[in-house]
Amino acid sequence: MEIQKSNTHESELIHFSNLVNLALVDNKCVIENNKVLNKFREELHITNEEYSTIIENSSKYPIKIVDSVSKRLEYIYDYFTVLYADRNLRFS
Repeated sequence: MEIQKSNTHESELIHFSNLVNLALVDNKCVIENNKVLNKFREELHITNEEYSTIIENSSKYPIKIVDSVSKRLEYIYDYFTVLYADRNLRFS
């Protein structure tokens, strides 16, 4: 059971790291992004220490392929939530 908890938390860390990468795609994290990231931090049980580590180096955690369709849809929803928070995002 402990291994499963560990794997689940690792997946949560990776997912949160991906959300941070997305929030920082334009090299700034606006107030709306911070609010959304804090919401996800609570939902994903990310500690303050883990949060600081990820913010400092969000590329520390590799992208992990998710097999479950329902989990993929959940992650896509989370990504769009972060993108929506940064309404001023411009792609060149």
